[in-house]
Amino acid sequence: MSETLENITRNQEEKRLEDFKRIAENWDKLPERAQGKIDGIISMAASAFLKETKKAR
Repeated sequence: MSETLENITRNQEEKRLEDFKRIAENWDKLPERAQGKIDGIISMAASAFLKETKKAR
């Protein structure tokens, strides 16, 4: 069961990375509103990650 779960997780991660790659390659083609939303989400996630990293120290 865990092997199946690991494969699903790996497949999801590979898809997510491929999606990020396509977004980065086509960033200039996205509407400004979409760029702003994505930029905000990335900034929020990075901020949350940094806070968690600092707590772990």
